[in-house]
Amino acid sequence: MTAAVALPAEVEVLSRSAQGVSSAFTVDPDDEVFAGHYPGFPVLPGVMLLEAAARTARQWERMPPGELVAMDRARFLRPVRPGERVTTDVEVIPDGDGSSVRATARTDAGRVAEFRMRFGKRPVVSPAGHLLDRIMLTIPHRRSSLLLDRVDDVRPGQSLVARKVVSASEPCFHRDGVLDGVGTAEYPPALVVESCAQAAALLAVWEQPNPDVLAGKVELAGALNGVTFGGRVVPGDVLVHEVSMVRALDDTAIVTGRTSVDGTPVLEIESFVLALREISDCG
Repeated sequence: MTAAVALPAEVEVLSRSAQGVSSAFTVDPDDEVFAGHYPGFPVLPGVMLLEAAARTARQWERMPPGELVAMDRARFLRPVRPGERVTTDVEVIPDGDGSSVRATARTDAGRVAEFRMRFGKRPVVSPAGHLLDRIMLTIPHRRSSLLLDRVDDVRPGQSLVARKVVSASEPCFHRDGVLDGVGTAEYPPALVVESCAQAAALLAVWEQPNPDVLAGKVELAGALNGVTFGGRVVPGDVLVHEVSMVRALDDTAIVTGRTSVDGTPVLEIESFVLALREISDCG
């Protein structure tokens, strides 16, 4: 599987004071991020140092509520290599409804990065409850089989609109860790079907979610009918799935679906049959 940019594990708090907090984490040489970030010369992505600093700031006991809203300055002084231990020292200055943060990251070799950040309130762009966590609390799909990013609209029992961003970092575009078919890469039609099917499953169980397949009932595909493929899907495209309930009876749902990219149809499903089954009956 091809790695996206990873973020550090939870930082280890070393000390707290009235002015700030210090933490540390060790760069794991086996972290999958190194498979794709400068292969042959593994270097920790600078954003991981930024994330470590932000996580450290949130560990200050008197940190005002808020999110990272701005980074006024970032300086990267030298590369961080696998196996090194990074210590981050953070000073927090409350400022109105937010706070200003000064952070310095260092290893045994000296300083590696400096940050000046601000925390406060950011506007909510996505409708509450339609974010990725709502998807993961409804269906049991997980990395790297989860092929939905957000739900734009849902009318329980009637219809749902969801989307998936196709990225060049997806495993299907890589072979042995190397991008395969540069310039000609096409997102497999079977994965377009799977992504749309997950939107259909979301609609079917929206009001009776079950993210744990080891308890209760699990949603299983029963049949696909009248599947038509349209235009090609390539990295950078956004799949928009529109699914509608045709009929729901007991533990069976029949859904119809359509997928488009920039308004151009790439998939149409006349009917998709889903069935809820007890996990004990699926052995």
